[in-house]
Amino acid sequence: LCNLLEPGEVVLVAINGIWGERFSDMASRYGALSKQLRAPAGDNFTLAEIEEGLAKYKPTLLFVVQGESSTGCYQPIEGIGDLCRR
Repeated sequence: LCNLLEPGEVVLVAINGIWGERFSDMASRYGALSKQLRAPAGDNFTLAEIEEGLAKYKPTLLFVVQGESSTGCYQPIEGIGDLCRR
């Protein structure tokens, strides 16, 4: 993480369990501006929700947990890379 972000850069964190929470905290400690998409624990994010967050915050980095072990949630990641390249 310390090699990916500079202080003041925006990171968008999709939070639907403890690992997203932890990443957001770590990013803030490194000086990044942590913006958050939130879903109830165990729920997935839709591509539309992620696209909206990317458009709103224009982050340097998007963090999504594919296998959120704290809730047993599997987040499909197909299509997220295309959204990030827009």
